[in-house]
Amino acid sequence: MSGRLPLSVLPIILEHDCPVLLWRELLTLTTFLYIVGALTKFYGTSDNKSGVYATVGFIFLFQGAYSFGWTPLAYLYPPEILNYQIRTFGMGLNTFTIFGSGIIFVFTTPFMLEALGCKTYIMNASWNFALLAFIWFFWVETKGKTLEEIDEIIEGVKYSDAPNVQLVEQGKVDLEISELFPARAPAHGGSQETPQEHGLNPNRA
Repeated sequence: MSGRLPLSVLPIILEHDCPVLLWRELLTLTTFLYIVGALTKFYGTSDNKSGVYATVGFIFLFQGAYSFGWTPLAYLYPPEILNYQIRTFGMGLNTFTIFGSGIIFVFTTPFMLEALGCKTYIMNASWNFALLAFIWFFWVETKGKTLEEIDEIIEGVKYSDAPNVQLVEQGKVDLEISELFPARAPAHGGSQETPQEHGLNPNRA
């Protein structure tokens, strides 16, 4: 798994729009699940080797698509949208939810397959449409944005006077390094810098 993880992050690094990436991933995963469900119905208990091999092949394709889409984003996206005050708690809750739900599905899926058969895959595939709607309405793109910009998008409040990264890159805002990091006071004597001098809210940390 450690060797696969760096490769799974590449699509996120190269992709400029996480919601679009997830849309593609979900549509791919949904298609694979429907195909696996159909193949399981016709070849699940069949002696047709071609049908059985095709079923196993699409299961591996599904797992590959999942590993290159959802697996890295489950750990990379949450810290990009959680502000400083709730990041530790939020990431702990995120990890607990991932592993907790994983344990539940590991123990319940065999019973679902025994009771529902191929319908198990159809149900999971259909659930993805609800996820697609959720991503479309609630997910925000984080690439190229600071945490303060993301706060402004989600909460409507920006907790810093620092200019937006995109405006700086487009040359619409002139920014000098000295504006963000003025010279520090001497080690002995002199005035001490305050967070307000950098346009920061000390209560936000």
